[in-house]
Parts: sequence; structure tokens; C-alpha cells
Amino acid sequence: MMDCPICGPVCGGSVHRPDSAEVLAAVMKKGDAAARRGEWSQALAHYYDAVGAITKRTGTGTVAAVHTAASLAQRKLRSLHSALRHADLATAAADADADANTGGGAISAIISARAHAARGAALEALGLMSDAHAAFVRAAQLDMSDPRLAAAAARLLPLRLLLERNAEAHGADADADAASVQLSVVLSAQLSPSQKAFVEQ
Repeated sequence: MMDCPICGPVCGGSVHRPDSAEVLAAVMKKGDAAARRGEWSQALAHYYDAVGAITKRTGTGTVAAVHTAASLAQRKLRSLHSALRHADLATAAADADADANTGGGAISAIISARAHAARGAALEALGLMSDAHAAFVRAAQLDMSDPRLAAAAARLLPLRLLLERNAEAHGADADADAASVQLSVVLSAQLSPSQKAFVEQ
């Protein structure tokens, strides 16, 4: 008999049958707790349970939050393409939420900012610096109360300009990709401790 996702082995699902929203909230809480402990494999397992609990009735803001969390866990586990895939799903849901709730307030903007920041972090980890910069700029525009977002965008701006200048000079994307690796190493040495903490989180 499976444990009830809300109260564990107490009822085994016989006392009540929680709906998908209850299941999602419960497993997200477990995933967040595991993430705070640095247990990223366990956190990802819970976040994937949350993904499985998503239905057509799940709010787009909640969908964005779930995929943002999954993206972070995947990035921590160095599964970078999966991290980007979840971040793309998060930003799509967040943008849909913003469209559906025009002027929806700070909570909607923060959810969207976190999704775009997760996308920026995944893109940066993959070495796609220009796209990462654009994602962090979008995140900073959405949530001006978080200085880390603007700092990330500002940190990547010189690198983006150098890469674009290099691409124009050589006329080849391959040259820009090679320069991306070299320049990211150089600029990483110039980061403050707080900026490094943000990138590595």
C-alpha cells in the first residue's frame, strides 16, 4: 500500500484522497526541504513528482514555479540541457501567467523573474553567454527588488559585447563559442564573492 502523500503512512490514502493540488504542494515542500539540505538528487525526485501532479487545472504560476525548481536541481546535478528544458517550460508558463493576469502584481512578476533567471543560469552554464545575458536582463526588469538579477546581467554584458564583436570580426559563430569559454574563465576571476555565490547557487 502506498503512503498518503499528505500524511504519510497514517492513512495510506484511505482516510482521504488528496487532489492533485494537495499532492503538488506536499511534494514541492519536500523538494524544497531537500534542496535546502543540499540533497539535490532527492530534491529533483520530489520536483519530478510535482511535475507529474500538474494537470490542466494547475495555475500557470504554479507550473512555472515547479519547472523553475526542477531547473535549479538539474543544474546543480550538472544536467545542463535538462536544466534549460525545464527553464524554458518555466518561462513559457510564467509569460502565459503574466498575459492572463495583466497587472497581476508583484507575486506574478517575481515568479516570472525567477523563471527567467533560471533560464539565464542554465544558458550561462552551457556557455551561451549572449542568451544568458538577455535572460538576466529580462529577469531584472521583472523584479527590480532583487539586486542579484541586475548584477548578473551587468556582469555578463562586457562578455556579450566582446563575443558579438569577435563574431563580427571573424564572421563565424564557432569563433564566438570558442571565445566564450576563454573569456568566461577570465571574467570569473573578477567576480565578487557575492556574485560568485549567486552564479553557483
